[in-house]
Amino acid sequence: MSRRHRRRALVAAGLAALVAVVVLSLRPNPELDALKADQLARWQPATAAGATLEPVVSEQEQGIPSVELGPPPGLGDREPALYERTFYVPQEEGLEPFEAARRAAEEAGWRLDYPSYVTPESDESLNWTTVTGYKELPTGTAVVHIHTDAARPTGDSPPGTNTLIVMLEHTR
Repeated sequence: MSRRHRRRALVAAGLAALVAVVVLSLRPNPELDALKADQLARWQPATAAGATLEPVVSEQEQGIPSVELGPPPGLGDREPALYERTFYVPQEEGLEPFEAARRAAEEAGWRLDYPSYVTPESDESLNWTTVTGYKELPTGTAVVHIHTDAARPTGDSPPGTNTLIVMLEHTR
């Protein structure tokens, strides 16, 4: 095969790969859509002064590999769909936004476990107050994780704020 034919073959292969990526990114993602359609995915905390806090949103479609370290997934393994909303809450709000998120999850039909509260006196390795729950969606089982660092700020938030994370994850 001549250089010219090899170059054409490589260009054709590259174009085919590009088309495949575009087509795959345009396909419907029912798991992510189901997470985003859940009532909790639209919830936003309000401050004591009545201001609504805007989230920083991140999402991951099912099948897109995660960047977490660990052994590579086996053949056929797919990462779950994920929809995460992060709020930066004024520190003076304390745990109330966490409690409001927990109540909103229950009202949206999530079955929650007992929260694990972190206090300033807790083990120093623990920084997050957390609650986890489960819910059946039309596309299967989903998990919610609600976290806050209000009891012991991690320093990852902008000054004067605590982090509140509401993460919805479709199970595999």
